Amino acid sequence: MTEIPNAASGRIDEHLDEMTLLLYAEGQLDRNRAQEVSAHAQDCPPCRTLLRALERESRLLTRAMLEEDEPLPSRLAAFQERAQKSMQWIWGAVFALAATGDQNAPAP
Repeated sequence: MTEIPNAASGRIDEHLDEMTLLLYAEGQLDRNRAQEVSAHAQDCPPCRTLLRALERESRLLTRAMLEEDEPLPSRLAAFQERAQKSMQWIWGAVFALAATGDQNAPAP
């Protein structure tokens, strides 16, 4: 727990730290500690708000990691296609030059 001064009441409020709430949201706490965190979050609006935000973030990250590959944006796909065509032309020129050999090379 973290002690935070409450300017309105003049007393010290105790709040759960973010790591504890994250471990709770991920189901990583032992049963007794999880029950303590749950009870505190029910009675403490700031901790409850933080817990909800962490749970939402965790769900979004999990969903993002499970999604299939994101499709390539069309402007990047067009660039990739142009780059591949350019490389074909360059390789064609390289092979043509290699095939003709060096005309200025001295005879052995």
